[in-house]
Amino acid sequence: MCPINNYNVYNSIHISKRRCGKNNPGGEYGGVPTIDGRKVLFIDFDPSAMATRVLLGRTIDECNLKTLMKRLVEYRRGYLKSMPVINECLRQHVIPGNNAAFYVLPGGNLDEISSDIKNVPDWGLLLRSLIDKLMEEIGYDFDVIILDSPNWVYQSSK
Repeated sequence: MCPINNYNVYNSIHISKRRCGKNNPGGEYGGVPTIDGRKVLFIDFDPSAMATRVLLGRTIDECNLKTLMKRLVEYRRGYLKSMPVINECLRQHVIPGNNAAFYVLPGGNLDEISSDIKNVPDWGLLLRSLIDKLMEEIGYDFDVIILDSPNWVYQSSK
């Protein structure tokens, strides 16, 4: 068990490599523990939002990672009075042939706002802020969190 702040995450899978090939394993890794009864969150940080399209059948433009990160940057800069509500963006992926489902935070093209993100002090901690806020809103722990991401998400601002 690995504590993240006050949250217990039993397994954390980091899928990161250059170019293509991360989405299929991510979706499969989400399905297996879900069928076993674990609570799974899949976060699509990939600019192509390919995992979102594969898991949810379409892109989600109205509320996705891009819209959340944009609002989070605006909050950190003092333009918004409160952090964005994150759980309104979560969607469920039902596993075919099974009643089990896991949560997906839909992806969006962060390339368009990456310079805004990187101009926020301690920008490397924005992901953690987003996850902490999500855990606070939902009020329960995920057993598995899968991050499908571009490598820059994990770079430190220091």
